[in-house]
Amino acid sequence: MPGPDAGTAGPCRCLGCRSLTINTPCRGDEFVAGRAEIVEFLRRKWNRELGYALRKDMWAFHGNRIAVRFQYESHDPGSQWFRSYGNELWEFDEDGLMTRREASINDVPISESDRRIYGQRPEAERGKTFPPR
Repeated sequence: MPGPDAGTAGPCRCLGCRSLTINTPCRGDEFVAGRAEIVEFLRRKWNRELGYALRKDMWAFHGNRIAVRFQYESHDPGSQWFRSYGNELWEFDEDGLMTRREASINDVPISESDRRIYGQRPEAERGKTFPPR
């Protein structure tokens, strides 16, 4: 999934298009299906979510399914900052390819001075839950 520099690295490089099945359905801001549509969706998304910094925690896993919760901060082309809170559900096939992704995301406008997520997750934060607030 997207890394700390997702907005600049490009959808295929960050997401790893080979990690998706050809027809993977994906629900986030909109419903898309398949590698090509997902890459185009991410291209549009990352053109409006600039300065992207992410914190993600595994919530649960069972068999071929993983649930994560996340927070990220980004700003739009007009320099309005947002903190986005959400949950993602992933399902994988027997070869480890993602067969389904669903996300629920809430965007909250914040001022730049309210930011608290910067760049890659520091080593001291790894393995710890990032508290919502």
